[in-house]
Amino acid sequence: MISQNKRRELDYKTSEINPAFRQVAHFRFAILKAYHSELSKIGKLKMKGEVMREFLNLFNSGLLLPDQLKKPRRVCRSSLYSWSKAYRDGGFRALIPRYKGKPPKGFNVVPIGLIRSYKKITIPGPPLLRGKHEFLRRLREQWQGPPLDCPIIISIFFFMPVPKGTSMGERVRMLKNQLSPVKSPRLSGLTDFVLEGMHGVVYKDHSQFIQLHSEKHFRWCPKTQIFIRGVSG
Repeated sequence: MISQNKRRELDYKTSEINPAFRQVAHFRFAILKAYHSELSKIGKLKMKGEVMREFLNLFNSGLLLPDQLKKPRRVCRSSLYSWSKAYRDGGFRALIPRYKGKPPKGFNVVPIGLIRSYKKITIPGPPLLRGKHEFLRRLREQWQGPPLDCPIIISIFFFMPVPKGTSMGERVRMLKNQLSPVKSPRLSGLTDFVLEGMHGVVYKDHSQFIQLHSEKHFRWCPKTQIFIRGVSG
């Protein structure tokens, strides 16, 4: 979709647009471009919802943000839908916000190319139940190369199984993230387990972390997803 409307993004260059509003439009366009880049990698439409959920999780964790953009930004599903529709109907100009009052502050950088080089590791099954040896085996199967010796950013998502005996209404709310897994195991324990397992395989020393993000949610298919991004400098 983005490539088909490439010509539409050029009309803003000759128009009189508030610079702050233009930067917001750039920000939205960069997010759409990154999202459709991920979407183009799948061949089944039924996976579109899962791709959107994973993309938003990564973006909101900060892993995809450019190094220059220090202030975190959060995007929800409805915003991504509305921006996609607006761009499809009106091109780049349709992404320009129509704020009332003063322009927004904080957009001092135009973020181009949000998709960063990162490694994705997926460990199927409920977190912690497979044990350290099984975790290490699956980790080594998916991690190719020596441990990183550069600064790294890690985002970890724990997808917990829906408890047995849960009513259908509660299950639906759990899968929509309206009910969160607030019982054991603790998020800190899950995170420590993963980091200790990756020590010596993915990275050399704990001091290499410059950003660490972890979440836990309910899903039908429990698993652990780990995203590692090396940072220069």
